[in-house]
Amino acid sequence: MTESGTPGAAGPSRTAGAEGAEGRAQALEVAPSAASRTTVTVSVLMTIATHRHHSIPSLIYCDASTIYRNRSRDKALGPAHYGRGMRIRIVDAFTDRPFTGNPAGVMLLDAFPEDSWLQNVALEINHAETAFAHPLPEGGEADWALRWFTPATEVAMCGHATLATAHVLHTTGAHKGPVRFATRSGVLVAETAEDGTVTLDFPTAPLTAVDVPEGVAEALGAPVRAAFDTGPYVGDLLVELADERAVRALRPDHKALTTHSERGIIATARAEDPAAGYDFVSRCFFPNVGIDEDAVTGSAHTALAPLWSQRLGRAALTGLQASPRSGLVRTEVRGARTLLGGRAVTVVEGELLV
Repeated sequence: MTESGTPGAAGPSRTAGAEGAEGRAQALEVAPSAASRTTVTVSVLMTIATHRHHSIPSLIYCDASTIYRNRSRDKALGPAHYGRGMRIRIVDAFTDRPFTGNPAGVMLLDAFPEDSWLQNVALEINHAETAFAHPLPEGGEADWALRWFTPATEVAMCGHATLATAHVLHTTGAHKGPVRFATRSGVLVAETAEDGTVTLDFPTAPLTAVDVPEGVAEALGAPVRAAFDTGPYVGDLLVELADERAVRALRPDHKALTTHSERGIIATARAEDPAAGYDFVSRCFFPNVGIDEDAVTGSAHTALAPLWSQRLGRAALTGLQASPRSGLVRTEVRGARTLLGGRAVTVVEGELLV
């Protein structure tokens, strides 16, 4: 099956915007109108590989707001531009096994259509986040524009859906080498190693110690040792609990958590047995964006990594997110940047029909 989804058919035609990215985007899809009725047909793929940590040099942070605003918010495409399906993928991120880690929808487009259509697709896919990306003209600060939507809203940063997008660009050949994404959080860089390990270069979250807000311990159902604000890009309240068992045993009142941060709560503790292959554990609850518990949260680890690197005296650590699906995130703090490493597996690839 070709990228258009039709056996034996030629690949999709290139638009004027995509031609400027010749050689970087060979697997683009065309966005349907918001009013179109959609159907999804899928085939399941399971590719299992081993995990190995890979680091990339820390890059200087650039503000991509100008790129994002001027180049990624293209005018809505007209109905005459549609008429065929486009590829839609579901990728399990921060794992090397299918049905674990955090699933994300990924769609490669040639432009961003109306926000309402993007939101409706994310609601239809109904995973924690769906990533939408399209190529940018060569010679700029970034290679692809990238946006993330939960089933309820657009978010400013998402690690696992960025990793999933980098995985799709690499495995489909749509982009070669390190990829620079223009996002609401600036330019984010991803590099994929030969073994498939993806390393993300994200801004380190600025942690600020705060008093434990009244009602947080009751909403979580566990005593809280310390609390931290995680800054504007992450937007969570990070709380430290007594031990790993306390984190694993949490059964929070999700409705009661909604008043304590912009996005949600990150609960963490030191690993009970570092010989088990991880240094700290966490769980993430984001009811404000429609996610009661996130499976594996890359953005949260930009706050977890500096906290535990300072506590444990090491820059490179491994975090286990102890959700029911579970996943490992390799972290390395490099000052204002934090590297996040992990694998990904494409489990569903199909066609969105209009």
